[in-house]
Amino acid sequence: MLPDLNWYVVQSKPREEVRAEYFLKEKGFQVYLPLMEVAITRGFRDVMKEKPLFPSYLFCRFEAESSLAYVRWTKGVVRILPESIAPTPVDDGLITAIRTL
Repeated sequence: MLPDLNWYVVQSKPREEVRAEYFLKEKGFQVYLPLMEVAITRGFRDVMKEKPLFPSYLFCRFEAESSLAYVRWTKGVVRILPESIAPTPVDDGLITAIRTL
């Protein structure tokens, strides 16, 4: 039987989204950190920089029963939302919609 993989919202420590993404990927999880380009003025010119679309939040796909604690105790991760024994998964359609932005 295939594991039931769902997307979940993972809250990271402030400004540590990339760190949490790195360590979750190291553990073999599928991770999605939506980024947007913003123009930052440095001196007299604008520099394009990527920033998280949702600061302190990213999405991770895993099986809740077997991997919940494993994801929760990853470096950079604060909690899986909503914080409970059985968090609510995010619909795949929502992830697809965010990716098309």
